[in-house]
Amino acid sequence: MFPPVLSRRRLLADDLPPIFPPRKPPMRILLPLALACLAAPLAAQTLVSVEPSRVVQVDPSVISSRRVFRVAGTGITPGASVGETLARVRLEMRRAGGAWTTVPINEGMTSNAFGYGVYSKDWLTTPGDLELRAVVDGRPTNTLAIRVAPAPTVAPEIVSVSPATLTPGTEARQVGIRVRNLSEPFTVSIGGAVTDRFGRYDVDAGDLVWYVPAEMIGRPGRYAVVVSTRAGASYPVYVDVLGVPRVTSVTPGEIVKERAGDASSVRLRVEFDGSLPTSARVGNDVLGWVSHTTLAMADGPRAVWVDVPMEMIRKVTLGPPQEVRVELANSAGASSGTLSVRSDGSAVRIMRPSGVTRPPPPVARPPVIMRPLPTPPRP
Repeated sequence: MFPPVLSRRRLLADDLPPIFPPRKPPMRILLPLALACLAAPLAAQTLVSVEPSRVVQVDPSVISSRRVFRVAGTGITPGASVGETLARVRLEMRRAGGAWTTVPINEGMTSNAFGYGVYSKDWLTTPGDLELRAVVDGRPTNTLAIRVAPAPTVAPEIVSVSPATLTPGTEARQVGIRVRNLSEPFTVSIGGAVTDRFGRYDVDAGDLVWYVPAEMIGRPGRYAVVVSTRAGASYPVYVDVLGVPRVTSVTPGEIVKERAGDASSVRLRVEFDGSLPTSARVGNDVLGWVSHTTLAMADGPRAVWVDVPMEMIRKVTLGPPQEVRVELANSAGASSGTLSVRSDGSAVRIMRPSGVTRPPPPVARPPVIMRPLPTPPRP
């Protein structure tokens, strides 16, 4: 009539309802989880970018041409040292649909970034697409595309030259040239002479950097820069090597205060040799100085107009003439010529107080003719 005594093990295991029933997960859950765990390492190892992703076709005759590519990725070998990464990763490249070829990682690397260089004659002589991938621990990553664009069929165009002006003793010993439609092989001529003094160049970006010869800095003048390829030659763009503008003559060479007229200034024609001036000043320590930052070219390629203010001329008094300097300058230096300004006192005027008028001129009257009186007859 009493229930049987149950053991604690039996009571807990059989009679009490379990809080979490011991159920097995169905296969529709286990299978996707297993596949996700297997695919996780592959999805994490991803190539993100390659630079440059577009290059210009290179003529096969240019055997020394070389390109360097930079590859960036995520999760390639996280936390690995350079040596470990190099042992686990290799880069492969192929033309579309061709066989994969290992390319050397020879331009630096980290766990997620790689640099490699290849000779253009091996990969870039034919337009089309190249494919790049990494193989990590024997497993290939996704692929990236590199476009080989056909070489331009039009002549190159120089976009800019910087700096376009050089001065003696300048620190800028390199000049950068931006070029459109650039391809290899190419030549650059400076002042008619072909130069190979390049600091670096990037044909795909159209950037050239060349060293300025010391003898060019020592010879002021204007030098034409021309870039040529198999498609033709560019129009010239000029680099100016500045020299000091040397004053050769000042006209007129003398100004007389009393004959200068009533204008606000007297214009001088200043001739020079050397480079173009960018500023001028005129005067001396007694009369003062006046500067001109804008110059007008005179009737000739080597002459400018410089104005002498009338206020300065009016300061000259009787006595020895004043020697006035005319100075031309640019960033390379300055030189000067002289002229004479004097007063001869020939036009001294008597100044009257205001309100006092000049007296009217006398009225002209007819002359009085004196006739002798008749002599009376003698008795």
